[in-house]
Amino acid sequence: MTAPATSRMSVFVARLVAGAIAGFAVGVVDAAASWSPVARYIAGGAARAGFVLYVGALYALAGMAVLPLVALIARHVVSRTRLGDVARFAASHLDERRRRDPLGALPFLALVLGGFPAMGLTLAATFALARSLLGTRNHMDLLVAESMLMAIAGLVLGALVAFVVARPIEVGLAALARRPAGARALSSPRLPWIAFGVFTAAAAAIAVKLSWSTLEQVELRAPLVCAGGVALGVLSRRVTRRATDRFAAAPVVAMAIVAADVAVVFLGAGDDRIRKSAWPYTGMAGPIIEALRSLGDRDGDGYAAILGGGDCDDANPAVHPGAVDVPGDGIDQNCTGKDAVTRPPSPPVRISAAIPPPAAAKANILLITIDALRADHVGAYGYGRPTTPAIDALANDAATFTRAWTHAPMTKYAMPTIHTGLYPLDVPYDASYRYGWRAVTPKATTLAEVLKGRGFATAAVLNYSYFNEERGLAQGFDRYDNRNKALHGGDGPFEPRGSSAKEQTDGALRFLDGRPAEGRFFLWVHYMEPHFGYERHAGTSDFGSAPIDLYDGEIRFADEHVGRLIAGLKERGLYDSTAIVLTGDHGEAFGEHGVIFHGSRLDGAQTKVPLIVRIPGAAPRRVSVPAGHVDLLPTLADISGAELRDAVPGESLVPAIAGDDDTRDRAIFQQLSAPGIEVRAAVTRRCHLVYQEAPIHAWELYRIDDDPHELRDAIDDPGPCGGLRAELEAWLDRSL
Repeated sequence: MTAPATSRMSVFVARLVAGAIAGFAVGVVDAAASWSPVARYIAGGAARAGFVLYVGALYALAGMAVLPLVALIARHVVSRTRLGDVARFAASHLDERRRRDPLGALPFLALVLGGFPAMGLTLAATFALARSLLGTRNHMDLLVAESMLMAIAGLVLGALVAFVVARPIEVGLAALARRPAGARALSSPRLPWIAFGVFTAAAAAIAVKLSWSTLEQVELRAPLVCAGGVALGVLSRRVTRRATDRFAAAPVVAMAIVAADVAVVFLGAGDDRIRKSAWPYTGMAGPIIEALRSLGDRDGDGYAAILGGGDCDDANPAVHPGAVDVPGDGIDQNCTGKDAVTRPPSPPVRISAAIPPPAAAKANILLITIDALRADHVGAYGYGRPTTPAIDALANDAATFTRAWTHAPMTKYAMPTIHTGLYPLDVPYDASYRYGWRAVTPKATTLAEVLKGRGFATAAVLNYSYFNEERGLAQGFDRYDNRNKALHGGDGPFEPRGSSAKEQTDGALRFLDGRPAEGRFFLWVHYMEPHFGYERHAGTSDFGSAPIDLYDGEIRFADEHVGRLIAGLKERGLYDSTAIVLTGDHGEAFGEHGVIFHGSRLDGAQTKVPLIVRIPGAAPRRVSVPAGHVDLLPTLADISGAELRDAVPGESLVPAIAGDDDTRDRAIFQQLSAPGIEVRAAVTRRCHLVYQEAPIHAWELYRIDDDPHELRDAIDDPGPCGGLRAELEAWLDRSL
């Protein structure tokens, strides 16, 4: 081997080893930081130490792949593009200026000291202006175009301001350099870079402080892991280069490290407990596993047989965990372990005769939905803080379902389910809808259409852009008022800013005052509070400044205006003739199981919701029969006396409200479908079984009868929950 080839090999091996060291160190730190939460899946210190070792090996494997590749790309960019020429020209020009004049770097230093901060302030002002001007835009093309124009204008203006401000600072530095002490200080070639680093760190700190209310809701672990890996890779590169130059057997050692890493990764990935821990409790283990799986996906169906990917036939693209299992063909297309059976006809909806006579004759219907309201933050469900005095008073006069669940932890799926009575992924959607979420098609029969067919005057008072009429939920409503969406700006549906609870109740009361004199009405009112971002409200109880405190304050604010609505019914003599349903569309996570916000998992924090149903004349009670949002349409159809033409999977809750068969158990099924995530679940009185189809491909089980916060995965010791897996698999086959 020639000397240049030997040198190239030495460089490659050094980078390989540096990547392994950096990756392993970052992986161990990342996994060790989750030592306590991982106990949810892995009991015992030795087993958790194995998890830490696995993550370290996984990150080391990624480091060995990434660092040499990045170095190779960077070398080619520098050596084979004009960018390298520009960099070399700039470096040589600066060196020449320093040789001729030790203070030749003053223009750069002036730009750093004055121009960069001025540019940052200009861009910050442009951002604030854009946010205020564009916060209420709903047309996506216009919003993108205006954002691009304002970004370009901000950059141009910022550059101009930077150079204007830098010039007088340069003059001042030149005057300072005329003094001996100033000349010595300003002649250091490192000073501009030090100043640049200080200003960058200061700007980052200010940006973090100003946006902390948002950042603390964002998972920053992945970028921190990547930054740590890059820093360690750079620091270890020189050390490993010297070692590999002096150690003849370095290539052999490097290959041994690679082999050991691969063995640990493949052995660890076969353990469900490690996979279930790695995805939620590390920053980058999940994406690394997914990337490795994609390399081993032989049939290109998006699922692999390696690393716990779950593909039971990786030579057949029609067979994988997400496939439709054709009943009776002898093939297990969706890899559940058995072939699907022919789907039986849907059972008829249980329509009850147990409605108290006043309700049967003249009950109006009021549906109140509260965004992101989890059950265990409601006083009627045992919460210690006084967040919901008005809702609690309603619960004291109603049936309170203590085991109520949403079927999906996000509004875009929960609301269509509430209004169609279908599971989220069974709702007919228009996939061609361009802006935002998919639209419900006219093929669906909505709750408003059912009640309108019974002669109800139907109205909705709403308050955000995802309720725009073109999204299909307006079907069947005589009045569909979404004007209060203008009160919520912010960063899209994930962080609506502003308040509308007062205006929502005002709009509902206006409808009550202007309703038809004869006949019944159906009114749907939605409250955005307490959806993130959380805000304080003057005159409302203040529980503190932490995110969960602000969340509780938002609940209290919404509750005050729900109370105004209930009081408005009473003042108008309508309370005794109105059936009231109050529920949350989904919950909210505050770090439970390593997650925040909602839409990411089917844990109880995100899916257990309040469900309070008041039927005039029915005695208040606490109902323990499991219930879900699919039950609302048949329940309200039952109250109204409507016959349902289309089969729905839910059942009327009126018998349970009347006190019949409260000891009965049933499974409530759940679905979560998001980019790269497919999860299904079943929940009963005692059990919450979660099937992580993708990306983890694993089963989780929680004995919620004695572990209500779902802190321990009991999949290896299911006890009385052992039969629920077969029930979920059967439903999974039927629902595809």
